[in-house]
Amino acid sequence: TGLPYIIVATAPSMDGYASSTSSAIRDGIKISVNSACPTAIVADLDILCHAPIHLLQSGIGDMLAKYISICEWRISHLITGEYYCEEIASLVRNATKKCFSIENLLDRDSEAIKSIIEGLIITGVAMSFAGLSRPASGMEHYFSHIWDMRALEFNTPSNLHGIQCGVGTLLCLRIYRFISGIVPDRQKACDFVNSFSVKDWNEFLVKFLGKSADALIELERREGKYDLAEHAKRLDIIIESWGEILDIISEELPPVEQVERYMTEMGMPTTPKELGHSDEDVQAVFLATKDIRDKYVGSRLLWDLGYINEARGVCKSD
Repeated sequence: TGLPYIIVATAPSMDGYASSTSSAIRDGIKISVNSACPTAIVADLDILCHAPIHLLQSGIGDMLAKYISICEWRISHLITGEYYCEEIASLVRNATKKCFSIENLLDRDSEAIKSIIEGLIITGVAMSFAGLSRPASGMEHYFSHIWDMRALEFNTPSNLHGIQCGVGTLLCLRIYRFISGIVPDRQKACDFVNSFSVKDWNEFLVKFLGKSADALIELERREGKYDLAEHAKRLDIIIESWGEILDIISEELPPVEQVERYMTEMGMPTTPKELGHSDEDVQAVFLATKDIRDKYVGSRLLWDLGYINEARGVCKSD
C-alpha cells in the first residue's frame, strides 16, 4: 500500500521485524514476498521478558539458523556467482555468535532477551540491505517451510517457525559434516545426474507435497537446475574449488554437538521426533529442500556431487 507503519514487538520470536521481505504461503508453497521496512520498531524489554518461553526459544532457533545461511551464501557465491556481501554477512555472523553465548534465557534475564531481539532485528536489517533473504535463511529454513506446507495439505505436525529452524539447523550441521567427508568424483556425479529422472521426481513431489508441488515443478521449468549442461559447469567449479568449500564449512559452522548441547540447556527440542516426524518424513523433506526455492543450498550441492541419496542416512528423527 505504500503506507508507513510501526511494529510493536511482544516476543523476540522471529527475524521479520526489520525485513523487507515477508514469508507467506501462496498456492500451498512458502514464498518470500517483497514488503516495506517499518518506520519504527518498538521492543520494550519489560514486555519481551514476559513472553511465553516457547516464543523465546523460537527466537534462539531462528538465530542459530544463521550459521547455515551464511555458510551457504558463501558457497553459492563461489559456485554460482550469486551476489555476496561480507559486511552484511559479518553483521549477521556477529549477532548470531552473541546469541549463542546467552546463558540466562530460562530465567528471563533482560540482557539475554536484549541480545535475542537485537540479533533478530539486525538480521532483518541485513536482509533489507541485501534485498533478499539469503543472509538469514538456507536449507535449515526449508525443513521448516516444508513441514508447514505439509501441515496445511495433510494436517501433519507443525510447530513455531524458530523451533523448527533450530531442529533444522542440527540436521543441516550433520549434513555438512557428511559433505566434509566427501571426495568429489566426477564420474559418480555424472552417472547420478544422467540417471536422474525429473519425471519420477515430480511424481514424488506431487505425492509428498500435494497441490503445492505444481508450483515447485513450474519453478524448475523456469530455473533449469537439473539441466545437464548447467550441472557440468557447476561441477567443474565444485571440483576445482573443493578445498575452498571445505574451508568455508570449517570457518562458518560450529560442531553439531555444541549446538545440540546449547539447545538442550535452553530447554528446546533438538530432534524431529520431538516435533512428531519420522525418519522417512525427515529424509523426504531433506530431498525436497533442493526444490523449494531458487537458491543454491546444501542439498543442491549434494545432488551436483551425486551424493544426495547417501546423505539421507544422516537425516534421522532422533
